[in-house]
Amino acid sequence: MIFLFKEPSENIQNKSKTKSLSLGSRALCCKNCLNEVTNENFASEKNNSHIHSFANPYGYIFTIRCFSLAPGTISTGEFSPEFSWFKDFSWRICLCRRCMSHLGWEFSNSKASFFGLIDDKLV
Repeated sequence: MIFLFKEPSENIQNKSKTKSLSLGSRALCCKNCLNEVTNENFASEKNNSHIHSFANPYGYIFTIRCFSLAPGTISTGEFSPEFSWFKDFSWRICLCRRCMSHLGWEFSNSKASFFGLIDDKLV
């Protein structure tokens, strides 16, 4: 028996990006399932740094790395401005596209967006 699934255009676009992740630089993968999540070429700086450490309102400390793209992830939920670690940016949860592990957050405002991925969840 063969099942055919139609994928949303967003998934098709992200899959084509994912295929090129490891070309020319080191791919970064989900520590849980080894899905390619992003690439060193997509590393970016926010507030003059690529790496940041923040505490959430419950006191959990996260060290995140910033990336312009993370095609191996799925962002979920509504954007929230509450407790944002980056001024003028709202955030939403970012999961591994394959195993659905929490990998970080997508940050967005009217001018830009980026991904803050949890450092110890990447290999």
